Amino acid sequence: MFFVVDITRLQKMIALTRDDRGRGKQWNKGPFFRMEARGSRLRLTGREVEASFSATVYEEGVLFLRVTVFREQIAMIRGRGMLTIQVQADGLHFGDTTLRLASAEMLLYTDPATAPPRHPQEVADEAEEAEQRAAQEAADKARGDAQGRLF
Repeated sequence: MFFVVDITRLQKMIALTRDDRGRGKQWNKGPFFRMEARGSRLRLTGREVEASFSATVYEEGVLFLRVTVFREQIAMIRGRGMLTIQVQADGLHFGDTTLRLASAEMLLYTDPATAPPRHPQEVADEAEEAEQRAAQEAADKARGDAQGRLF
């Protein structure tokens, strides 16, 4: 994945689409953010909002990442109109910075057609939470039914 984008526009689009607002949703606790470079567009997808805008795309791809670190690193870049971003096996490269894929919980798909709409771990976590809620509700209902029969 390799593209060039207007840094100010990227910052604004991240601000619109990010889901890491609030203390409990930042860093490794926040939801994953989907960044897709395809054709001549960059699409940023949060859980609630999606934005798409022009970019010069040299290599297509989809990157899932927790946006807090990326957003803060980009905010420190000054004096540049355009920003080159490249994602390789060793990490996410932008400006003079490299974020390691493993350390930032990033997941790269080099073919956008094979990339899921949401990060697989997030989907699995939600399924597990739903199962736990259903089990708790069933237990609560069973306790309620048992208490109802006693009276």
